[in-house]
Amino acid sequence: PRCWVCGLPKGRPKRGMVNWEKVNPDNAVDPLPLPFSIIDEVIEEILEAVGDQVDLIEKKKRCPEYEFALPEARASFFVQVPGRIACAFVEPRGTARMALGTSEGEALLVDSRKGEVVAHAHPFPQLEPVTCVSICSETAYQDVFAGPGIDPPALPVPQMKLFAGGVTTPKILVYNIQKESFGVVLKPACAIHLPEAEETERPVIEQLHTRGVIGGVWVLALLPDKTVRVYLTPLGEPDLDEEANVVLDTPIAEGDEDDEEGEDEDGGPAEEFANALQVNTAMYSFSLTQLAPMRHLPMPELDTITLTVFSPRPRDGAYGMGVSAGQVPTLCFASSVESNAILAHFIPSPAPLVAPTGLELDELLMKEIPPHGLLPDPETKQLQPRRRWSMPAKTSAVAVAPNGGIFAVGGCQGSLALVNTAAGPSLRTMLPGHYGAINALTFHRDKILVSVGADCFVHQYCMQTDT
Repeated sequence: PRCWVCGLPKGRPKRGMVNWEKVNPDNAVDPLPLPFSIIDEVIEEILEAVGDQVDLIEKKKRCPEYEFALPEARASFFVQVPGRIACAFVEPRGTARMALGTSEGEALLVDSRKGEVVAHAHPFPQLEPVTCVSICSETAYQDVFAGPGIDPPALPVPQMKLFAGGVTTPKILVYNIQKESFGVVLKPACAIHLPEAEETERPVIEQLHTRGVIGGVWVLALLPDKTVRVYLTPLGEPDLDEEANVVLDTPIAEGDEDDEEGEDEDGGPAEEFANALQVNTAMYSFSLTQLAPMRHLPMPELDTITLTVFSPRPRDGAYGMGVSAGQVPTLCFASSVESNAILAHFIPSPAPLVAPTGLELDELLMKEIPPHGLLPDPETKQLQPRRRWSMPAKTSAVAVAPNGGIFAVGGCQGSLALVNTAAGPSLRTMLPGHYGAINALTFHRDKILVSVGADCFVHQYCMQTDT
């Protein structure tokens, strides 16, 4: 007999219907071999632990204490300045000095340990805003050969310098940060003359970078014509007299203070720097036209260009604490958020002071020893980029290691590249990046790189293993 529903013989199982028997899984035979079954169990335990951690993190994200009750980091000190802060610079070698430029035309020197302004100056006339400031302390005097068997005199450490640039005045004014008995003062040291710019609404200096070397200070200025001028600032004559910086407590005659204030109002900064050293010619110059993504494409705008100036060297190593790297060249890497190109320029170290060639011995002995800290006006040389890299996407963030050995480049699509600079600029590796744009990069010392992406992840990389 057949079933009146499906038409199949009675007692025969329907198609797709199987009588399954319930079996205890612990007593069942595992079809996987022994090693694979153990691995499978370990993987399951790991995935369960990861799932628990993910659930815990999600609960913390939704927890009001995690979102609204985080400890607040308060400011350690508060400094009130006139006007608005137009620019700021912190000396990277831990000198506790910070420079500020204001919209009222003041250049301020702040001591972060004391939490107060320790010195100030008005670099430019008519309250011209100060839009670029920098501090440099990593310099040293060159040793001058005094003769066979004669040791060169012990030279002091050059004074820390403050650099200031304005909006319309085509000059970079350099001050010596000098410590007197009554406090810290800014004394005019040098004036760097920039080329006259065309009438534009942009400031005469877009970016200002400084880097100390043996024999001077490199000053790199990005100008509105999209060129970079490199000036070598002299250090000035060393003060070999120990009592030179001691100020005697002499009374000020009546009327002298009023006369000095009147001279400042009449002459202004031009009068202050009249007797200072003058630098009229750049030693090097280079253009950033190759920052364009491709040939025939326009160059990125000035506001999107980032210059990174550094020197590969050990951190407080063979060159001593706070001493520059000697003959190690200074590197300038140029990037832009509107381009995937990275340019690397080499700035050679200043040539050592040597005697002129072609002189007889008697004439050479009659030559006067060149003065310390003074430099002649050079002839401007054009530099070409030593390297040019095309990244997978537009550059969104860059960072350089404290020792200058690694340059990190983050892209707008999450790519992360490491450039080795210690042994010559070369692409070191591409790290596994983010699922979105890399918003920020920073180094912790020389061994750890931290990246923050638009995918809400923070990555930490080890520079010793590139992982």
